[in-house]
Amino acid sequence: MSYEYRINWIQLKNEEKEDFINYIGDFLKSAYKEEVVFFDKIEYNSEPGLVLQLRGKAHLEILVVASKTPLVKIVFLDENGRIEIAEALASFIGKVASSYRKKSTLYYVYVYGKSIQPAKVKSLIGRLVEEVFLNNMALFFAFSTILYSLISLVFDGGYTPLAFIALLLPFQFFSYKIPVVIGDWEISSEKNRVLITGLPMPLKIYKKLIDRIVKTGEVYKLKEEIYRLILEGKKCFVKDIILKCYDVNLRKEDIRIKEVNLFRLAKKAFSKIGLPPPKIYLVNSLDLNAAALGIHPSFSSIIVTSGLLIELEENEVEAVLAHEASHIKHRDTFTLYVLSSVLYLIQAYLAYITLPLLLALSLRLGIICTTLTIFFFIAKIIEVKADLDAAWTNNPSSLAFALEKIAPKRSKVEKRRRLKDWISWTSHPPLSFRIYVLRNYPANKHGWLTALKLCICDLARSII
Repeated sequence: MSYEYRINWIQLKNEEKEDFINYIGDFLKSAYKEEVVFFDKIEYNSEPGLVLQLRGKAHLEILVVASKTPLVKIVFLDENGRIEIAEALASFIGKVASSYRKKSTLYYVYVYGKSIQPAKVKSLIGRLVEEVFLNNMALFFAFSTILYSLISLVFDGGYTPLAFIALLLPFQFFSYKIPVVIGDWEISSEKNRVLITGLPMPLKIYKKLIDRIVKTGEVYKLKEEIYRLILEGKKCFVKDIILKCYDVNLRKEDIRIKEVNLFRLAKKAFSKIGLPPPKIYLVNSLDLNAAALGIHPSFSSIIVTSGLLIELEENEVEAVLAHEASHIKHRDTFTLYVLSSVLYLIQAYLAYITLPLLLALSLRLGIICTTLTIFFFIAKIIEVKADLDAAWTNNPSSLAFALEKIAPKRSKVEKRRRLKDWISWTSHPPLSFRIYVLRNYPANKHGWLTALKLCICDLARSII
């Protein structure tokens, strides 16, 4: 059995192909180590390539060809070959290829009318806040559940649960202020355009340039000079500055310039659901992410990473913003707060049941695990509901394409992996399921009922 996969989102220049193969080869050898039984670099149809044989769950051979759009071919050499193994391997290689592109392009982000240098330098606290609220808002509620359980073990009393819930409410109300801590630029109706410059180059040259910039400490000086030339219409001189100051030769036709009116996209997405755009903050990060904060539309904000603007087309960015708009319109953050509060009270009530100590501790641990699993499953339903809402107000394919770029596509997943994704303590359902829903179910206004039905049915299928 054989399987072919084209990495269509990667476009390689001739001078990058050898670097690309070296990068992929080193990554695969490091990742699979003892499973590698053969490795060699080859020439395939006049293009650089590599052949790698692995012996693990199956004995297989991987061919990677650095054509303009890289090709991955997987051939099974024994009877243990399964399509799921091939798809998982191809997906992994696709992620490695994406990391090569990001690692070999120097990106600079500039917001018209704002300072070249972000207003703040992220502190440790800022990074921790960003990790919790940008990457997984539901983690906060899960952490609160665990924290309450620990407090209730130390402090007894019937009012403890209600007091703890009351203490969390002000924090929820002011959560829309969090982007002030972790955002790099605030996007407004007046200062709304984001200018992105990408300087793609072979990986070796990229590392050389980064080393020079770090050593000289001229990160923002170089950025300021680049944008001065671009704003003056002198893009062709950017390559001359890089060559003169850092001895790195670029071609002017390779310099990528992208401009995004982020406020306009947000206003368009929110107007479709009858809301004005909230405060928008841009985080200067290559991660592809966006998050909505706030328990009420009047007290809400949105965080968008520059990586999202780099990788996605405008219609895809708008679809992601529509997804976040759904969270704000339906007060999903407040829903999670209420849900977590109910879980606190359930734990508090059961804690008063008189049982032997060991049994009581075992019961408490079981309750925590069960309630967290239920909590995150409901959070997954909320995510699917937001997808359906975004599909109702936008082209469903736009959000599907955005999700594929955020995490490389995997059309089929083993049942065990699918079940693990459903019961895991994360707020997002399996990516392949979200894409399948967007592409196969007609959008409608009944997001909650449809999302609930679809999630329960897919969970059941992953178990059976």
